[in-house]
Amino acid sequence: MSIRLRLTFWYVSLLAVMLALFSSFIYVLFERNLTEEIDNSLNDRATEMIRILATAPTPFASRIPTAVDAFASGEFFIQLVGADGEILDRSSNLGRQQIPVLPESLARIARTGADFETIDADRHRLRVFTLPLVSNGRVIGFLQVARSLEDLKATMGRLRQVLLVGSGFILVVAFLTGSLIARRALRPIDRITQTAQRIGASGNLTERVKTRSPQDEIGRLASTFNWMLDRLAQAYSRLEQTLAAQRRFIADASHELRTPLTTVLGNLDFLTRHGNLKDPDLREALADARSEAERMSRLVEDLLFLARADAGQRLQKTTTRADEIVREVVRQARRLARGQTVEAGPIDPATIVASPDHFKQLLLILVDNAIKYTPPGGEIRISACLEGDPPELAIAIADTGPGIAPEALPHIFERFYRAEQARGGTGAGLGLAIARWLADEHGGRIEVSSQLGVGSVFTVRLPALATPEAAPLLNATTAA
Repeated sequence: MSIRLRLTFWYVSLLAVMLALFSSFIYVLFERNLTEEIDNSLNDRATEMIRILATAPTPFASRIPTAVDAFASGEFFIQLVGADGEILDRSSNLGRQQIPVLPESLARIARTGADFETIDADRHRLRVFTLPLVSNGRVIGFLQVARSLEDLKATMGRLRQVLLVGSGFILVVAFLTGSLIARRALRPIDRITQTAQRIGASGNLTERVKTRSPQDEIGRLASTFNWMLDRLAQAYSRLEQTLAAQRRFIADASHELRTPLTTVLGNLDFLTRHGNLKDPDLREALADARSEAERMSRLVEDLLFLARADAGQRLQKTTTRADEIVREVVRQARRLARGQTVEAGPIDPATIVASPDHFKQLLLILVDNAIKYTPPGGEIRISACLEGDPPELAIAIADTGPGIAPEALPHIFERFYRAEQARGGTGAGLGLAIARWLADEHGGRIEVSSQLGVGSVFTVRLPALATPEAAPLLNATTAA
């Protein structure tokens, strides 16, 4: 949920609580005022009734219907009750009904004086005012004046409906208004977000956030963000300079080392072919020197290749028959194998956009890696299959080597990284890094699956353009 919606919900929730408290206060106050008005009217009617009854010669000796009915009306009901609770007289508007008489209430009123009660009578609620009639210091009866609360109930129902509908309308308006206010208040943050996204997408660290109110909280945030961009741009500039210097150093060093290494290798070859090497120790020393010189030469070539890649080298690509290059790699793998069986799996005809030499180099790196770690008698299988829509060429190079530990899999494409089982090899840990860069340059990727003790499968996936006629499979051979 966005901050704008959270702010709006908090604002509306707070307003809802305040409206609920205010509506409850109004409802209770209005109900109390109306009840007090009814009580006052009942008290006034009872007081008037007492004054009339006091002038009667024998108030409770006989019925006085005219006196009672004179104070009764459509909304007032009057009833005279004896001291023993017997109903002596009641107004005619009660009809066959009567005001309920509760002996415990009469006993309490006889002790404490007049009191108001709310009583349920025949599906109606009545507000009853009971006044004790005292003669010569003793209670001789009670006067009850009642009024229906149905009008009060209807009035309170209408008030409740008005409060609920009004509060709902206010909350809806508050939600819409609060959403607009929150959106307007947070618009500068949206601008900061959009600027950050543009900078992240373009890498242009010279762009800055513009703010209209630099003294408020959002203005200070924008200023802080711009200050951070300044520091980041400076750090990035220094890093770019350092990396450029490093790339130049690697490229220059690699270029300068190639010449003396070539000279050393040439001299070693000359001594090996034409020298008088009768001493076995001398021959062994020359062989070791030549092996190390060859290793250093490969390392220099790899470093020079990666330096050029880091400097932004782009491959010249053209439409290429991938299946023909895969078959060439299979044939070359059989010549390079050292006792391993190289098999050709299905090789689907496919056309890709690639640099033929570099595409072949990518596959040879993976093949050389498989040969290096597959023991004699093991098997290496190379296949190329079209998959998916749009079509994708999946070139799989599977071996039966020792496999790669799960903890090493995420790191095998890092430069100079070598798994524990490869520590004793002759590689420098740059081949797979070069292979990944070549796959990326061709718009593809390399996937690896491996199981210890079973083997590994390196799969190069590249976008395919066309599917020519099927090519025949190469027969499996075993290199001597």
